[in-house]
Amino acid sequence: MLKGNKNKLSKDYQIDEIPYFLEMLEEPIVDYDCSVLCRDSKDDMAYCCQPGNALPLLYKTEYQYLRTLSDFWGEWKPTTKEGRQMLEYAGENQIFAECSDPRNCKRKERSITCRVFPLEPYIDRRGVFVCLTFMQSFLEYDEDLGRGKCPLAMHTKDIRQEFIDSHFLFWQSLLLRFPREYQIYKSSSASLRKYNKKNKSDIILFYPSSYKNIKSMRDYI
Repeated sequence: MLKGNKNKLSKDYQIDEIPYFLEMLEEPIVDYDCSVLCRDSKDDMAYCCQPGNALPLLYKTEYQYLRTLSDFWGEWKPTTKEGRQMLEYAGENQIFAECSDPRNCKRKERSITCRVFPLEPYIDRRGVFVCLTFMQSFLEYDEDLGRGKCPLAMHTKDIRQEFIDSHFLFWQSLLLRFPREYQIYKSSSASLRKYNKKNKSDIILFYPSSYKNIKSMRDYI
């Protein structure tokens, strides 16, 4: 067993690690532009790119790295009481940011938050990270749109296995690195189980290739 602190994993991502993780998350989620499913005539933008629908939360070193590429990203400055309260959700190593031109996305400069959307880790009843699932808030019905916020939930078979596999590896690394994030997703997974049990519905799950044939794992979902 290693002793001492010199071999401990840093709690924060180093700036030179960010390009590696961004490249890991390059896989497209589907084989087409998924924004065609959720663009509306009013804004002609993907739902997740419209200001007010989603606010990216970046690691501070990620933000620093992206700022070396261009000024596409800037720190988000809240102007309302509700906005200032949102700052409490950011960890010490995180910062809320917004891009300057969501209509003309710089794909190579997308944040980690943008790249992982709309999936997040699912932690089973044992406390083990076993697969990915949809972000629950984006499955909700939007009365103004007359549909769910993210229509990909109706096109789950289109989600590429390569996307699931590479993103699973990314989340494995992140959850090992940041216990706070593990606890967040452990809690959200428990809430998801409770919600689906109450509504007698199935949880939408996406398994990495290495776990697909392990049937005993389903006993703890």
